[in-house]
Amino acid sequence: MTKVHNPSSSTDTIELAIQTGRLLTTKEVSEILGFKTRTCFLAFVARERVPHYRLSPKSIRFPAALLKTWLMQRSNTTHLN
Repeated sequence: MTKVHNPSSSTDTIELAIQTGRLLTTKEVSEILGFKTRTCFLAFVARERVPHYRLSPKSIRFPAALLKTWLMQRSNTTHLN
């Protein structure tokens, strides 16, 4: 079964995390951004400077409010070009 990227559920995930103060996992953010492999996702995070906290060499968490701001800034920049 192929998983379809659903923007409204992505927004719900981010909004719920903001309300509860929960940090998002690598898996959650990779799904929000539409990545299928962890390696490609981590390269993207480093290259595009996605806001995150590295808790250990193998554990990364993403603050939902900063991620939302980053996504909005990217969408505004994309529409201007």
